[in-house]
Amino acid sequence: MTKLKVEEDNESLYPSEKNPKIDYADYIKASSSQEGSLIQFGQSHPDRNEITVVSELFLSKSVCKALRDTLNELIEQMESTK
Repeated sequence: MTKLKVEEDNESLYPSEKNPKIDYADYIKASSSQEGSLIQFGQSHPDRNEITVVSELFLSKSVCKALRDTLNELIEQMESTK
């Protein structure tokens, strides 16, 4: 199984004080191509009618498959404990 590595580095994404650190994401968008999938996480700003993208992940096909399998296992576990 492919292990996923998660890094927290908001400073390199938005180094200016204009975009403060965001502790949560309430927006997600996923798209795919032949090479893999792109997942964007962001925060909505309804008062300004815009989305601030805080992180983008590009996952290769093999990592997407590993993530799918892991999520399916977690969902099965959650459903069996209800």
